[in-house]
Amino acid sequence: MFADLGFSWTVTDEDILARSLHTEIYRDVFGHVLNADVLYRPYKLNVGGREMAVIFRDHHLSDRIGFVYHQMPVENAVDDLLHRLHKIRESVAHCQGPHLVTLALDGENAWEWYHNDKQDFLHRLYSCLSQDKLLRTVTVSEFLESYPPTSQLNNLHSGSWVDHSVTRWIGSPSKNKLWEMLLAARKMIEDVRGHISAEQLLRAKENLYIAEGSDYPWWVDSMPYYLAAPFESLFRKHLQNAYYECGKTPPAYLDKPVLHPQHGEPAWVDDPLSGPTAMVQSKTT
Repeated sequence: MFADLGFSWTVTDEDILARSLHTEIYRDVFGHVLNADVLYRPYKLNVGGREMAVIFRDHHLSDRIGFVYHQMPVENAVDDLLHRLHKIRESVAHCQGPHLVTLALDGENAWEWYHNDKQDFLHRLYSCLSQDKLLRTVTVSEFLESYPPTSQLNNLHSGSWVDHSVTRWIGSPSKNKLWEMLLAARKMIEDVRGHISAEQLLRAKENLYIAEGSDYPWWVDSMPYYLAAPFESLFRKHLQNAYYECGKTPPAYLDKPVLHPQHGEPAWVDDPLSGPTAMVQSKTT
């Protein structure tokens, strides 16, 4: 599908590579990869006669940026990352190269925790990298243009870079209900195409894309009810808006919450979308 849409490369996780190759990415007690030649290179994927490049991120280093370095002094964090990059360079020095270390993460998750809106960390990191004579920063496209992949994959394990599966998004009863609601709304929009104005269709699709394009199923059944309920409510609201824009009455199930309190969790007293509220409820006495 990616190739059909014009993508020439994509990035996923080292665990996906390991499962695609039916091997393991081995690390020592410090987190350094022991079979580095396997991980730090692009692969050519050939499936069903379609071909594209796939790059596999260093999970450990990416997570250190996402979850660890904001807890450290900037100098120590940058020095740690550079040290680890040089350890990788040393480990592949006698392997046929060149090699590519990929750092990839959900960027909006990381930077809110960094001092000074991450500027201190990134400025020091980029400054040190630009002065390092043994490391070179490149974009994926730059690297692939100069060094097309020579290693080939004929199978790619299905999953995300979270738990090398898609269970964060689909599979539980509540998550599946969200996908069923979304599918019904998409079919409805296709049915009315040509029978409503272009402006109505655009507004309906905007609401549909919002429901498709975020992590609503990620929250449902993965996070506590009180945190997930506003996201689930907002998801249903956007689908209702899509029906209204098409001149249709939304199905009655879109009025009913999918989520309910579990194991003594406090219920939402008001509509979760009614306005600002404390994210931690106190029990009344």
